[in-house]
Amino acid sequence: FALFMIPAGRLQDKIGPRKVSAFGAVMFFVSYGLAALVDRFPYPWWLVITYSVIGGIACGLTYACVAPPARKWFPDKPGLAISFGVSGFGLAALVLAPLKAEYLIPTHGIEGTFFIIAIITSLVSLFAAWLIRNPPAGWTPPGWKADNKAEKTIIVRQESIPKEMLRNPIFIIMWLAMAFVCAGGLICIGLIPSYGNLTLGLTPVKAALAMSIFAGFNGFGRPVAGLLGDRFGAVQVMIVTYIIQTMTFLFFHIFAVTLPTLYIASALLGWGYAVTLALFPA
Repeated sequence: FALFMIPAGRLQDKIGPRKVSAFGAVMFFVSYGLAALVDRFPYPWWLVITYSVIGGIACGLTYACVAPPARKWFPDKPGLAISFGVSGFGLAALVLAPLKAEYLIPTHGIEGTFFIIAIITSLVSLFAAWLIRNPPAGWTPPGWKADNKAEKTIIVRQESIPKEMLRNPIFIIMWLAMAFVCAGGLICIGLIPSYGNLTLGLTPVKAALAMSIFAGFNGFGRPVAGLLGDRFGAVQVMIVTYIIQTMTFLFFHIFAVTLPTLYIASALLGWGYAVTLALFPA
């Protein structure tokens, strides 16, 4: 997913976001559709290739086409526009986590669940790809000037070719910062349900609800983070958020020892992930 976003971003610059995201939608169907054959190929490598590799490529292709058009259409409110665009990525788990645990897997099994997700994901992604397009060259919102928000900006944004970008220390610092913060969010996604189930002894449904709370704050929090970033500055919002997130990670094993406190910790960590994915692209 992450590795393929780089060539996907370059590709959408050349041929446009619609074609790239449409191809990603097709790859989603291929990924989940092949993963649904796990009963015929009961080997770990099968899911690694189908679900992880092909699915990661599909995710990179589609996700790379969200932020660039949003920023081009709404340069006056980049944080809010981009955060709305990527909020669905976080909200998906809010719906799918309990749906899979309570209905899809018990009713249709792992194979059937993969196939259902293949159909839904590819159709929704194809429809979204049909909607995506870049504005005309040189387009700006009526009455907006590029220097309107310069006084609120700490980091100067400029277009760079890949070689220039990789030599820029600001890019390297931002890349490392986002990598570490996103790693924390991905750890949460992988471990919160297991922590609730195995450590706190919660039922699978209650443990999945903790993941849904994380996903809810991750998804719904992104537009809020974008709005706050446009209003107070992205860097200021991130500093406050990451202080809270750091404390939550450090004291998670002491604080999240009951059902309510697990849900509170999940909400705080979900908000931190929302701020990262909403404001870094902005």
